[in-house]
Amino acid sequence: LLYSGDAISYDAYKNGSGNERIEKVINWAYKQLGKPYKSPCSTPTSFDCSNFTKFCFSKGANISLPGEVASQGNTCKKKYTVITDMNNLKRGDLLFFDTQENKPIGHAAIYLGKVNGSPRFIHASSAAGEVVVTVFKDWYQQRFLFGARLIK
Repeated sequence: LLYSGDAISYDAYKNGSGNERIEKVINWAYKQLGKPYKSPCSTPTSFDCSNFTKFCFSKGANISLPGEVASQGNTCKKKYTVITDMNNLKRGDLLFFDTQENKPIGHAAIYLGKVNGSPRFIHASSAAGEVVVTVFKDWYQQRFLFGARLIK
């Protein structure tokens, strides 16, 4: 079994399969829906975008991320698989956007995949004032920088 296609690493065994870990992250994200956007935040009662993603990946997959969005994005570029084509994104990928002047990485979110036929993500939105699910189109597509695959 050690060399078969069924073999998995000890970390994968200990933490569940990649898909199970992704679903745990997303379940934690959904549990935060409606919680207020606040910067600075006081997790888990309120969130800004990057502390929301940090919280969900920590709780769901025991993955440690920085709390500041630019640091989080730069860390992900160095440590994880980077996806620049939106068509190659998978459920559970961490998304980064250019949403603020003079700040190349200004927003983070978790990709949910297609829901009811449209690609969506979950994030702590300053515009909505809370954690919401958003359709990945128009404004956000224009500002998409890259995704990071933290869980394979």
